[in-house]
Amino acid sequence: MKKVYFILLITIFCALPAAAQIAVGGSKPAYGAILDLNSPNHDRNVARTIGGLLLSNIWLDKVTHIPGGERFVGIPNELGEKEELRGMVVWNINPSIEGGNGMGPYVWDGDNWKYLGTVETNNIGRMAYIEGSTVDAPIVGWYYFMTYNLGAENKSIDEQKTFKSDGSNGFPVVYTNTNAANAAKYTPIYGSLYQWGRREDGHQNVWSSLYDGQVPEDDFKTPNGKEWTDKFVITDNVTGDWIAGASKTNRKRGRWGGRDNNPNENDVSFYNRWNSKGANDPCPDDFRVPMMEEWAGTLMGKTNGYNWSYGAESDTNLNYYGANRWEYYNNSDGTIGWLVYPPKEENIGKAPQKNSNFYAPNPTLFFPAAGFRGGSYYEDFYNGDHGWGASNLGHINKLGRNGAGHYWSGTTSAISEFSYGIRLYLTVNSSGNTIFSVISVSVPRATAFSVRCIKYKNLSTP
Repeated sequence: MKKVYFILLITIFCALPAAAQIAVGGSKPAYGAILDLNSPNHDRNVARTIGGLLLSNIWLDKVTHIPGGERFVGIPNELGEKEELRGMVVWNINPSIEGGNGMGPYVWDGDNWKYLGTVETNNIGRMAYIEGSTVDAPIVGWYYFMTYNLGAENKSIDEQKTFKSDGSNGFPVVYTNTNAANAAKYTPIYGSLYQWGRREDGHQNVWSSLYDGQVPEDDFKTPNGKEWTDKFVITDNVTGDWIAGASKTNRKRGRWGGRDNNPNENDVSFYNRWNSKGANDPCPDDFRVPMMEEWAGTLMGKTNGYNWSYGAESDTNLNYYGANRWEYYNNSDGTIGWLVYPPKEENIGKAPQKNSNFYAPNPTLFFPAAGFRGGSYYEDFYNGDHGWGASNLGHINKLGRNGAGHYWSGTTSAISEFSYGIRLYLTVNSSGNTIFSVISVSVPRATAFSVRCIKYKNLSTP
């Protein structure tokens, strides 16, 4: 029966004049259309609830191959078959097509299959930045960040805000391998906590067990299958690093691709820092750990660089107005954190204003107060919080309400074995008012902070 229908269809098409328009399901094709698809007796002014063009379902291995048509690819094109097939549209059913975007509609452009669907980008949010050194300098462009902490679930901002994260009530929480079940309340929003320069080997899980002692340098070079591989390293070494012998002279051994804050003309990593990432960088493809200049740029000016201990302070309504508007979010039934509102598009090129109308009405990013995990006896970036006892190492501190958010950069210190990050926290100003502040911190690399990845490649299509 199928053969009969096929022969009938071919006969109909062959009987049509060579230059004629074709109407399928209707009596008259629309003007200018070569092929007009309609259901029978269709009134163009009445919406239809059924009917459409059903594309051929094809398994595409890679965007450079035509199924069953290897002769079209990679050989001299004397007959021009590749060009003749330009415009052919199919529905790909291979979710893992090489070079493509999964299942969906593709068109052949003469050389490759081009995806016609919408590429999902809901895991990317943007922040504006200032190039100069003062908060009243013009806003010049955009940075693109992942919308969630590394290790967290890809949830919307509203979902992150309303999720009942453990620690929202401000109590101290200790996560070890003995109570991993509690991680279900932590990781969906807070994500993982990474020791600086370590790859994603399991240590970042907040329930990972402890390894007491620094990692030998030779082990670091071949990390798989070692006793410490998936464990959280704690150390009493004065360097505060999780690697033994990590002095100033060898601190850049391809960990996160960062550079120190005193570059010179012989420092190759200084010139490559924006377009490359270290071998241990845990961020996905096209992303890397941000540099301190990038964090500074989103607040008060990129050229403030690495050391802005006075930071950026909010007003008494817990809003900070800079390249972006940062707002402290306090939800007793959800997750505590900071919302970021970028400027409106028309305000790029202008100096920031302390006016919410200058900024977009909806936030693009949310930074939860995920705390930090202590790994060194020498963590002293909170007043009086240094000289840790063994019982405190490996704990998660400053979590949730009255806590803080801690986020790594890829920048290392030129005068110590520490690395830089940022801290978002509540404080009391000289007038006795509660505000929130963002400052730079230089801490031992055995400390574990959150990682929020920045997009550094293919920025034209964030």
